Amino acid sequence: MATAGVIGLGYDLLPANRNSLNAQGGHSRASARAVALEADVVITSLPHAKALEEVLFDDEGIASAGRPGILVVETSTLSLDVKERSRDRLAATGLPCWMPQ
Repeated sequence: MATAGVIGLGYDLLPANRNSLNAQGGHSRASARAVALEADVVITSLPHAKALEEVLFDDEGIASAGRPGILVVETSTLSLDVKERSRDRLAATGLPCWMPQ
């Protein structure tokens, strides 16, 4: 999955979803951290606050990549309070996070 030089990388907890991405020409990775090690922009869209916490801050989360200069775009339909706390915590690691409102 590449459009105008953009390569679609992704991660999902469910192997079937990773396989689907690969079948459509994308490139799945083994963790959110692995995506963050390669991508300049990481877009998250998650079903609940616990999933956001895990994807951003677990040992294999985006923040653990320690790669300044990437941009996290958080698009989940979670409470603004949860999203702002995550944004502030990411900022403390040196990662900017943009959240459409």
